[in-house]
Amino acid sequence: MLKRFRHVKDEQKKLRYKMYHLCNFQVEDLVSNDKLNVVSEEQVFVAVMDWIKHNPSERSQYIAQV
Repeated sequence: MLKRFRHVKDEQKKLRYKMYHLCNFQVEDLVSNDKLNVVSEEQVFVAVMDWIKHNPSERSQYIAQV
């Protein structure tokens, strides 16, 4: 998933599905990994916000953490 992260938008169904089902500490590990392949920090921000929006009642408490 690290190498394919920047293609999340391109392959939404598969990769987003995988990311949406990660728990908060897995998302934090993913986005903080130095091997994460992204063009910009904005991609990471958008992906994390999409993850939160997928289940806001449960995940909004992790905004500062991830």
